[in-house]
Amino acid sequence: MLYLLKGDPCPLQRARIAGRRVYDNQVGIKLHARICLESQQDNVPPFENIPLHLNVTFFMKLPHNPKLRKQYLKQHYHIFKPDADNLLKMLGDISNSILYRDDCLIAKITAEKIYTDGEPRTEFTLTPLKWE
Repeated sequence: MLYLLKGDPCPLQRARIAGRRVYDNQVGIKLHARICLESQQDNVPPFENIPLHLNVTFFMKLPHNPKLRKQYLKQHYHIFKPDADNLLKMLGDISNSILYRDDCLIAKITAEKIYTDGEPRTEFTLTPLKWE
């Protein structure tokens, strides 16, 4: 099944510390993304005890400068921040308990960041891997 999260791909940020308090300043973003995933999951129970392959494409916005837009569309791959590993951490974090029991079930990852002249988004699939 293809899952879609609309909007700019967002990297996971570290928890912030203010005095004696530790807080997560991405609670709203995570909650919105989790609601989107739950609506796409259609009451299907999460994967349990099976290795999974996560195949994800992060579609990144093009710069506003027309010269750079043309250059970056030819380049295809997005090579600037945010880092792919931080984007994957966010995706793993928000998908826990909705799509799979725990993100430790992900045994294989294929990921890419590419430019799009359309809407920025994240598209991904989860495929069970066969035991060998």
